[in-house]
Amino acid sequence: MADRAEGTIWALSAPLSWRWAIGCLFRHEARVADPLLPLSLFAPPHVRAGTLPAFLFYFIVNGLLFFTPLYLQGKLGYSPFQSGLGVLPMGVVVFLSYVIAPKVLARHGQRPLLVGGLLLIALGGALWVGTPLDGHYWAWLFPGIVIMSVGQGFAFTSFNAAALTGVSQRRHGVAGALNVTAQQAGAAIGTATMVTIAATAAPDTSAQGKLTGITWRTWWRPSSPW
Repeated sequence: MADRAEGTIWALSAPLSWRWAIGCLFRHEARVADPLLPLSLFAPPHVRAGTLPAFLFYFIVNGLLFFTPLYLQGKLGYSPFQSGLGVLPMGVVVFLSYVIAPKVLARHGQRPLLVGGLLLIALGGALWVGTPLDGHYWAWLFPGIVIMSVGQGFAFTSFNAAALTGVSQRRHGVAGALNVTAQQAGAAIGTATMVTIAATAAPDTSAQGKLTGITWRTWWRPSSPW
């Protein structure tokens, strides 16, 4: 009981501490002559448009990278090496989409590329819904991995370009660091949130129960960017 109370205290204090720290940072940056993170950096709409998708991108994709090996090893009986090979196509397709993305960006601009990339990520995640306990990798997982990977290449290229649009060259390093910080925060918060959803939604600890929790997490995930 004491351990649970202590855990509750930590769970409630962490968001409050985070908000307090952010508030102190912004107050300090507003007072100094040459701030590390100038508030004017958030003025260009492209910077804001690039930072939020960066957070959501890693919020979503890192959940896939966390749950895919668990499903392959825990439900399909893959070895760790085999499950690694199962995720390998993601890297190949992302690389190929990176090659294509700059051409699409130059022709159509940042917004269509970003929206299209997020939609492909959502569609790839939606294909996971209904995955059975004895599902086959090529039928249930591979199509979603490929579609999501194309979306990753498009979205990553566009939100990184947006993060520097309208920013003076002197501030490019800060703008890039802000975008990377949003990415890493999305990865940490996203994985923790999805694990919580999967654990809470699982009706029991059986194999089917755990799969139900993962399915609920997958169903919730594609809608998160919207």
